[in-house]
Amino acid sequence: MTKDYDLAMTAQGEEQLTYEEAVNGKYKEEWLKAIQAELEALCKNETWKKVSLPVGKKLIDTKWVFKIKKEVAELPTLRILLAKASKYNLDIQQMDVKSAFLYGNIEEVFIEKPKGMKEDGKVLKLQRSLYGLKKSPRYWNEKFNQFMIKEGFERNKCDYCLYYKKDMKFYVLLYVDDLILICEDKQEINKLKEALQRKFEMKDLGGDNLKYLGINITRKKDVIELEQEQYLKDLLKKYKMEECKSVSTPIEQGLVLHKEESSDKELIKRCRQLIGSLMYAMLGTRPDLCYALSYVSRFQSCGNESLWKALKRVLRYIKGTVGLKLVYRNGVNVQLQGYTDADWAGDQGDRKSTSGYVMKVFGNTVSWSSNKQQCVSLSSTESEYIALAKGIAEGCWIRNLLKEIGVDCKSFNINIDNQSAIHVAKNPEYHKRLKHIDIKYHFVRQQVEDKIVCLKYVPSGDQLADICTKGLSRVVFCEDKRNDIFLNFLL
Repeated sequence: MTKDYDLAMTAQGEEQLTYEEAVNGKYKEEWLKAIQAELEALCKNETWKKVSLPVGKKLIDTKWVFKIKKEVAELPTLRILLAKASKYNLDIQQMDVKSAFLYGNIEEVFIEKPKGMKEDGKVLKLQRSLYGLKKSPRYWNEKFNQFMIKEGFERNKCDYCLYYKKDMKFYVLLYVDDLILICEDKQEINKLKEALQRKFEMKDLGGDNLKYLGINITRKKDVIELEQEQYLKDLLKKYKMEECKSVSTPIEQGLVLHKEESSDKELIKRCRQLIGSLMYAMLGTRPDLCYALSYVSRFQSCGNESLWKALKRVLRYIKGTVGLKLVYRNGVNVQLQGYTDADWAGDQGDRKSTSGYVMKVFGNTVSWSSNKQQCVSLSSTESEYIALAKGIAEGCWIRNLLKEIGVDCKSFNINIDNQSAIHVAKNPEYHKRLKHIDIKYHFVRQQVEDKIVCLKYVPSGDQLADICTKGLSRVVFCEDKRNDIFLNFLL
């Protein structure tokens, strides 16, 4: 199941090379080796055979795509599994599938020869799926799914990329061609590795220091650490900010940007690229960037100097926190809890509010969000209630996923700092005050009545989701919020 993120992921902004640019450019030797290796893999896999084009058949042209691989993904499932691995001291291993998209069998398709192959008047008839075909990912996923079911795994209904054997705490997470294997029994992992290597061409990446979906995962004695330090250092270098003076917060408290159109197309492009690159880090391991990026992304079509200044401040903040890690510990028994918050009418332009949530599994932060609400709220209670609905929806998804992987999560707590919103959710007498709210938000009441969700009041000082809804002062941001989210008290 594909989950809906509130912050849209933008591409890294690096332009793809043409074939001619690749084989004649700075890294031509590396690209030529990569081309040769790819052609050899395609031939070894019997992806195609040379034929004369039959009359009436359509010929599909081919194109090399040259770019350094940068993974982007939605990551709560991975973080939930790592939180469970930390709690129960499960073993973690990684494998990579070589040329994953070449394993599927397909219908009749003819393609031109790619550049780099000798011309002899023939075309290529595909015998296996190939990158670029619309159905290639589906063919590969079907092939992998059939294999996993045969091996005795079940497919998770909340995330189709997750397979599990509930009775032995064995989980396999697939992202395109990358696999994470998590189990309490290392022998079971080794058995599956052997079966995978018999079926597919695999590379065993071990389990000491992993890199999955661009996140560095380090297992230490009592903790699991997640970070993207090198990626952020490279980002600072790219924008010539390695030696900049750091700041203590990613966004200025009370910052107001305006949608002033810019005629500088290069600046607009630069702003969009930087926002996308920063979001990549935020989605992976940096919830502290959540609100700042949610806010500045609303103005990315403008690309003016004020926006660029705000983005450079985010980089200055990263300069001082480049080594910040999400730390997963095993000392908390609470299965699932969340925090929701709203900044009522915080947008100075249209007076819409901002919702935010932070979700924790076994005390470890696994999911976060910041998004602008779609409607104008007439009161702080209304905005908090809408934010509560978003947080409960995420919590229900996590709860269902946990139940499928053997964590009997009967209910979960949501912490909120607005008493009125709690009363509206619990007491029918208050319902008439919010009759005008869209019905989609009122499922909150049903979850409370069914005792799936328990609403808890927390004072604003203990509201972690504050970090997702507004710019905060240094003391509140760094000491009261950030450390509790990252569980990293050594920074």
